[in-house]
Amino acid sequence: MEHDRNKEDARNFETTVKAQCMQDTTARCMTFHLEAILRLPCGQVSQLYYKRKLVVYNFTVYGSPSEGSCYLWTELDGCKGSDEIGTCLLQYFRALPTSVSKVDIFSDNCGGQNKNIQIVAVCLYAVNSIDHLTEIQHTFLETGHTHLECDSMHSAIEHAKKHVKVHSIDQWEGILTMARRKKPYKVTRLQYPDFYNLKALVTATVSNKSINTDSQSVNWQKVRSLCFKSNSDGSLSDSVAYRYNLQDEYHHIQLSSAAPKTVVRKSTRHRKSRSVASAPADHSASPVLSNSESLIALQPKYKSQTPISKAKKKDLMDLCRNKVIDEVYHSGMKHCQLPVDLLTNCHCLMLMRTAVVKNDCSIFLQLCNLQNFSLCRQLCKIHKSWLTA
Repeated sequence: MEHDRNKEDARNFETTVKAQCMQDTTARCMTFHLEAILRLPCGQVSQLYYKRKLVVYNFTVYGSPSEGSCYLWTELDGCKGSDEIGTCLLQYFRALPTSVSKVDIFSDNCGGQNKNIQIVAVCLYAVNSIDHLTEIQHTFLETGHTHLECDSMHSAIEHAKKHVKVHSIDQWEGILTMARRKKPYKVTRLQYPDFYNLKALVTATVSNKSINTDSQSVNWQKVRSLCFKSNSDGSLSDSVAYRYNLQDEYHHIQLSSAAPKTVVRKSTRHRKSRSVASAPADHSASPVLSNSESLIALQPKYKSQTPISKAKKKDLMDLCRNKVIDEVYHSGMKHCQLPVDLLTNCHCLMLMRTAVVKNDCSIFLQLCNLQNFSLCRQLCKIHKSWLTA
């Protein structure tokens, strides 16, 4: 069957690449996967089962030789989409030793996180902006047979958190670090300013993703491998190679028809070789293309923390009052923000009650200014004279 053949091809290819990376110090093989969501707080108390808790995300990378990395954040700082996954990958690429020039990536076929145009754009950005990184090859394993080395990290973390109370993100960081005793995992905490808006990067750099250089349409669902290479002449690469079978030759897609021909780049590692310095964060709506550097400056995705629901905030406060969460961590839970529209609605309800009790038309006008017209209509039914206000 074709399915079984693809499974064997992917596994044999992965084994071959790993063997090559063990012999070649300039190559690095890695697998990555987002762990099943963790909870905060976490423990063996029965009340925790019935209450809503904060979501904690852990993106794991297992690279040769036997190096595990974790990228940790909460739902207050980000979601679990392609922007967050791409940001973690870019941070991993930037942290690689300068001796590494090629990286082979293996992952599953999850379209929302791994197999999408945002990940394509960030991999192309990496080979264009990191001076020592010249090639990235991304291989997708066969669906249903995607067991990865980084899954062993998830198993170790699940074992380490058994019978342990976790009331803060700092405690989660300690558990992840010590999940493997002999060679502890490296944990990187991420907060909302760290995440990039990769969709804006795609809008600014990708104008074609459906037609290859042979004028044939591209079926992204059938793609088994992608390859990104930097240009040897110092210009920015704007093409990606793909193939439907691991034994086939690569086809090429020209993502942009107006790529810069030459580029002046500064080294991120204080070297004179070609590179691009990380531009300072710009909170504008779209990326900026500098004429001198000819490279898109990545923009932050979030300007503030993401608020949680009123029900979740109530459950967290109940856990604090019942002393399920240790008192030293109460302040962190109290600082979780609620949605702005929810706060506005609560304020409007308070105004409505005051208007009814005091029969005050001026409060009705305040509701009109807040554009809460549903409450205004209810008040008008009570005080019909306010219709002329």
